[in-house]
Amino acid sequence: MKKLSILVIGLFIVINLFSQNINFRDSINVVLYQINLEIGDNTNKQIKGNTKLTLFPLFDNTKTIKLDLLKLTVDSIFIENEKISKWKHDKKIININLTKTANKNDQLVITVYYHGKPTKDKRWGGFQFSERDVFNIGVGMTDYPHAYGRVWFPCIDHFTDKATYDYNITVNNNRTAVCSGLLVEEIEVKKHTKTFHWRIKDEIPTYLSSMAVSHYELLSSTYKGIEREIPVNIYVFKNKKEKAEKSFVNLHSAIKVFEEKFGAYAWERVGYVETSFSSGAMEHATNIAYPSYAVNGTLKNQNLYVHELSHNWFGNLVTCKTSQDMWINEGWASYCEAIFIQEFYGTKKFKSYVRDNHIKVLTRTHLWDGDYLAVAGVSPENTYGSTVYDKGSSVVHALRGYMGDSLFYNSAKNYFKEFAFGNASSEDMKNSFSKSSGIDLTDFFEFWIYSKGFTFFEIINQNIKEKNGKYLVEIQVKQRLVAANKFANSNRIEIFFMNEDLKTEKRIFEFSGELGKNSFELPFKPVLIMLDLNEKITDATIDNAHEITDSRGNFVFEATQVELKVLKNKKIAFVRVQSCWIEPENNKTKKYTVASHYWKVESFAQDEFKAELNFYYKDNYYTDKFVQNKKDIVLLYRPDSKSKWKEIKCENNKIENCYVCNTFKAGEYVFAKVK
Repeated sequence: MKKLSILVIGLFIVINLFSQNINFRDSINVVLYQINLEIGDNTNKQIKGNTKLTLFPLFDNTKTIKLDLLKLTVDSIFIENEKISKWKHDKKIININLTKTANKNDQLVITVYYHGKPTKDKRWGGFQFSERDVFNIGVGMTDYPHAYGRVWFPCIDHFTDKATYDYNITVNNNRTAVCSGLLVEEIEVKKHTKTFHWRIKDEIPTYLSSMAVSHYELLSSTYKGIEREIPVNIYVFKNKKEKAEKSFVNLHSAIKVFEEKFGAYAWERVGYVETSFSSGAMEHATNIAYPSYAVNGTLKNQNLYVHELSHNWFGNLVTCKTSQDMWINEGWASYCEAIFIQEFYGTKKFKSYVRDNHIKVLTRTHLWDGDYLAVAGVSPENTYGSTVYDKGSSVVHALRGYMGDSLFYNSAKNYFKEFAFGNASSEDMKNSFSKSSGIDLTDFFEFWIYSKGFTFFEIINQNIKEKNGKYLVEIQVKQRLVAANKFANSNRIEIFFMNEDLKTEKRIFEFSGELGKNSFELPFKPVLIMLDLNEKITDATIDNAHEITDSRGNFVFEATQVELKVLKNKKIAFVRVQSCWIEPENNKTKKYTVASHYWKVESFAQDEFKAELNFYYKDNYYTDKFVQNKKDIVLLYRPDSKSKWKEIKCENNKIENCYVCNTFKAGEYVFAKVK
């Protein structure tokens, strides 16, 4: 009996301690926010009104309710229709003592009256006032949590707490208030003063809730989607409709691309609202805050509205569970820019986009973010950093190449069906894509998503044997690492075999760990054997190739800092350049300090092919300090990694900042400095 009593008491203590340690943002579920605000003149930068929250506790015996509200002044609080006196607000959290204990099935309606000057984030986001408009940007990049609903209404400021919203925004001076969802009605309060009533029926987190006020004009259209007709509303400043029409001319095409790739558009409308925010855009559900500088009558900023549109799938329809999973929102949305470019402009521009992004990842991301980081599990300081956006985009490209287009896009569609209007973690995405595709993505996610650094693949040995008119090709592939502490496993690499007519056959090379060996039978003797010719693996290389049919001409290998000048060519030729962002193997020499980056040039050319190679050392492209300083640099060459480096005779064109090699050779090249 005593033992049982002690056990019960101990269990009660454990439960009590557990409940005390629960984050208050995980203790209630808000199902409806009714935001009623007066927005005065822009000069006083004040808001005034109330927010009514309909909510349910998530635990029995709830005695207090805590809500986020940052720096605004609370005037009074009501539970149902009863004004209460037992509450505290420390300018961050409202602590409300309930008049009676509530259980998890009890609905509570709490109304908070408040006023004041809303907060603007020090770096990016928050509530903004300008001479022309008033608007919110739903995140604060330097604050935590990053969700920033709390700067203009009391809430549970959490990615996973989703609710519906009613907005009643009262404005004067013939201004218009634009919010998330659909406009229900305009109510004339008095002359030159109106209340705009908006409602969004689909549940969203606080950071996607929005409001903007200005003298707006509406550019409207209707998109015929795969399931229904979708209103498209673009609110712009006065006299800018013509510019908006030109800037957004391809918006319907972008909607079509994403519906085809990811499934039907789920929201009530496609919406953009122009703001004076000069630091970018924000993907508020159905009401994307779009910067005025981008509504300029050109397509210069088209990728920006394409990026934000894609958030209606990645981020809005399925939201990352935590800020550590932000690559699910931003990495995917960044890669959606590439997807649109490929579908609308073609493969050539798509590859250029992917290369340009990946060279930034290889050379700058670790400097901007302070280290080589994994895309999942980033710290609050790096939630909106280059690792999440740029490396996240590169990783999605690698996932697409790993799975193949059909399984990749089909898995994405199933993922949105499974988690629609909910939240997902990196692990949830892995499991969903694995289930849909039949491919176990555990090893892929372990390296590409959860680990820092990069892998690097290269063919180190090849042996060709002829038998009965066919050729058995034995290949050994080695994996090396850049700032990573473990090898990628379950690798699937495309190997291309080229014949004398430059036709190729593809095989899949699978292996784990540092070394892999495999044999392939071919109907011809290959003149070139190349790894990842179609640039599907975003490893520590930038790859680019040209098939050359012209007798003369210049060929730029994008993002590699290499240019080929063909002087003579009577037949077809093929040249491929790999810009390798890893230290060369066997690079120790007594005479030289060798750069941590090198090039591998692969080629097939028939008789009478003459060309020059230009290797550029400009634009702070390199992380090696002696290359950046551009002093006493020499260029070394060797035919393969098993040979010794030798200084190659070439002209140093200091005007163009490049070395010109008059004799074209396949092999490896590297910048170095004499010790």
